Amino acid sequence: MTDNIMFLIESEILPGKEAELRGVVRELGEHVTATEPGTLRYDWFINTEAQTVRLVEEYDSFESAMFHGKNYAKFRIKLDELRVVTKRTICGDISDETKATLDLLQPEYFQSI
Repeated sequence: MTDNIMFLIESEILPGKEAELRGVVRELGEHVTATEPGTLRYDWFINTEAQTVRLVEEYDSFESAMFHGKNYAKFRIKLDELRVVTKRTICGDISDETKATLDLLQPEYFQSI
């Protein structure tokens, strides 16, 4: 068992916003790398034909994931102008108390085997 927690976020890019999204994602990635030691992975992937993106986030603990949620707040508003989140998946051994905190996101949960 590990304390690591992974988020998989699927989004649709809003029409005409791909170039701007790419710029914000680059800036956000640099910010995360420079300010979040508990972030193990923060990778964005794009399907240009479908105009969709996938974000893979991995943290060394739930606390690090929650720090990221606060730390990227200034980027969240801009991202919400560029894409629409369609699915959230959270992987890891998460307590019921923690799930109660995350349920507003309406994620699908997967536990470690």
